[in-house]
Parts: sequence; C-alpha cells; structure tokens
Amino acid sequence: MPLERVYSELYRSGSLGSALIEALDDMATSHEMEPQLAGQILRQFDKTMEESFRGQTRAKMSHKGHLRTYRLCDDIWSFDLRDIDFKMDNGEKVHVKRMKAIAFSSDRKETYKRKED
Repeated sequence: MPLERVYSELYRSGSLGSALIEALDDMATSHEMEPQLAGQILRQFDKTMEESFRGQTRAKMSHKGHLRTYRLCDDIWSFDLRDIDFKMDNGEKVHVKRMKAIAFSSDRKETYKRKED
C-alpha cells in the first residue's frame, strides 16, 4: 500500500477528517459541489495535515505497555499494544487500555511522494 494512502486513512479516520468527508459528501450529493472538487479538497486536507504534524509538533512522551502483536508490511510497522501508560513531557500521565500504532521511516516517505506534488 502506498504511504500516502496510509496517511490519508490515518488523517481521514479522525474526527476532523470524518466531519470533512461527511460535509463534502452532503454537498456533492445535493449538487452544491462537483465530486472532483471534493476530491481536491480531501487531497489538500491530507497534505496540510502531514505538513502540520511534521512542522508543528514538538511534544515528547514516553510509554510502557504490553506488545500483543506486530507486523511489517511494505516498510510500514503496525503494533497492537495493550495496557499502555503514557508520560507526557509536562508530567501528565495517561493510561490507555488498547492502542494500534503505525510507524514508518521518514526517509522512506520521499520514495512514495505523490507525482502531482
């Protein structure tokens, strides 16, 4: 699976992405917007989310938990974690019962860049 598709799935599955998709679908269904424009907006959303996370996040945290399973497919790691304790750099602690983490090398991302960028 191309890496940009992984980004899209991650960003679009969040509450902000879901709300955007729902609004665009409603507008396209009611003929207030062309479906092609909705697609362009979603691609710009993906690009903007990626740029925001790359350039504006500086927080650090540590975590400890139980690794249930892990996979490596197409240079993308997937981890299924249970009973994770996070400690933020401001001292805040958060416990999460279950989490799926996806990781990839930032070096490999350049290989998967969209051709239209």
